[in-house]
Amino acid sequence: MTAKEQEFLENFRALETWAERFNYLIELGEQLPPMPDELKTSNNRIHSCTSRTYFAVLRPGGKLRLHGWSNAAIPSGIIAMLRSLYDGCSTEEARSIGIYTAKRIVRKS
Repeated sequence: MTAKEQEFLENFRALETWAERFNYLIELGEQLPPMPDELKTSNNRIHSCTSRTYFAVLRPGGKLRLHGWSNAAIPSGIIAMLRSLYDGCSTEEARSIGIYTAKRIVRKS
């Protein structure tokens, strides 16, 4: 487990109720940096999401740069969570983040 993954899991699991966890996601989403307008394209839109949500991954200099935006609080928080785990990672580092991270997040401590 990477240090980024461990830190996020510790913060998330410290919250005792799902209401607190949802509020944490909302707070993360409120801190999400703006997504450049030129990335808000049909190719980057998550069409299956009921909210208007965009997500793009760029790789300048071999590092992942995640960009996202949503007009809804929870998708914004999920984008922020993904950024906290993957932004700035190399492809190899991103692969080292466990594929079961989502299961670890929802699993009780």
